[in-house]
Amino acid sequence: MKIKCMYYEKQYNSKPDSNETKKIQKLLHKTEIDIKELAFGLSHGATFKPALLNGTKSVDWIQQQLFALDFDHDTTIQKELDRCKEYNILPCFGYTSFSYTEQEHHFRLIFCTDKVITDIETRNKLQNTLIYLFDKSDNVTKDCTRIFFGGRSLICDSYNKRINAQQIIDNYYKESPTLGSSIVTSKPCKKN
Repeated sequence: MKIKCMYYEKQYNSKPDSNETKKIQKLLHKTEIDIKELAFGLSHGATFKPALLNGTKSVDWIQQQLFALDFDHDTTIQKELDRCKEYNILPCFGYTSFSYTEQEHHFRLIFCTDKVITDIETRNKLQNTLIYLFDKSDNVTKDCTRIFFGGRSLICDSYNKRINAQQIIDNYYKESPTLGSSIVTSKPCKKN
């Protein structure tokens, strides 16, 4: 299956420095790419933004089907994959980042929705809900223009797995009348 996102195919052996990152920002381009090809590229140092953008700012957001979570501390790959099974929110693939070690797991999980999301509010609700449910993930991934560098190795490859955005939002996202804004306020019940 092909999806649309922003992609830069150059494969790095380490995380690009700030000067290189500025160049990459300009070289990321709209693409339609097979999920397997994207997974291979990212697990070999390529770079992407999960959203399709018509520029570099959040107002340039067009659509999104991929959602990425970044894990850097206080968890392991296995713990997060177990959590995915618990919630039945399964990634289509994941990969270790350049800073991954056996002692400190640094990795990303990539989720693919069953439908392309073209409403920014739905996109934001889903991303925030995923961050809430996977509370060891980095909060900065809520930004729709977030860049994700590649890494070193593939950690799961269930390319046909899809998540239902509306179902996840309906189950886990609630309005907060006291705060005047939408926040995630509930966690799922464990299934027996």
